Amino acid sequence: FFARAGTSTLAMCMIGTVLVIMAWLLLGRFAVGGWGGDPRHRLSRSQMDRTLLLWIIPLSVAPPMFSNDVYSYLAQSEIANRGLDPYSVGPVDGLGLDNVLTNNVPNIWRSTAAPYGPLFLWMGRGIAQITGDNIVLGVWLHRALALA
Repeated sequence: FFARAGTSTLAMCMIGTVLVIMAWLLLGRFAVGGWGGDPRHRLSRSQMDRTLLLWIIPLSVAPPMFSNDVYSYLAQSEIANRGLDPYSVGPVDGLGLDNVLTNNVPNIWRSTAAPYGPLFLWMGRGIAQITGDNIVLGVWLHRALALA
């Protein structure tokens, strides 16, 4: 549905982004003491922690938004996992055009070699060994790595 309703999806996404920004601004007001600095309206540490946790959990399991870079990470990591040099081989050459990981890489990056450092590719190779061609699990593990 979301792929077929591009304009509606974009509008919902932008409205949601504005609402999140407004919520952050309001949360900031209550973090410093509510309206006018009144300490009676200040959030406690536990209230702040619960609020942040309620915002972090859905965003940590949501699909990637505003960037498709994680799909390039998955493809380059699988190239390294296969023993190829990701600094000289792009996803199309290393995995093939029919590979599910290559299909999700944006067209502009499909033939581009990895710009990522060796530590990142080493960690990505570990993720590729665990996930294989499972895109959802690969995205979640990359997100967990970023959160860590």
